Amino acid sequence: MNNQLKAFFNKDLQLTKLPSSFEKKKLVLAIILEKFPLDLDLNEKEVNIIIKKWIAFPDYAIVRRYLIDLQYLSRSTDGSRYWRMLIKE
Repeated sequence: MNNQLKAFFNKDLQLTKLPSSFEKKKLVLAIILEKFPLDLDLNEKEVNIIIKKWIAFPDYAIVRRYLIDLQYLSRSTDGSRYWRMLIKE
């Protein structure tokens, strides 16, 4: 993690706030994405548990939304299953 991104994480490596810069936001969310298992379907509750563990603010839903919008996570059409995507660079 570079020094610019360290400012967004606490000593426990939890994200403390989302950067306003879109590029930095993508980078910090990619770090959160690394906490998700590969090749495993999760339900929404399991996704929320992972996110809550790695953020130090209450709005886990916005993090989940960004992960989906950035196509870092994908979900079934009915929203019952989520899975980690490979990041497209």
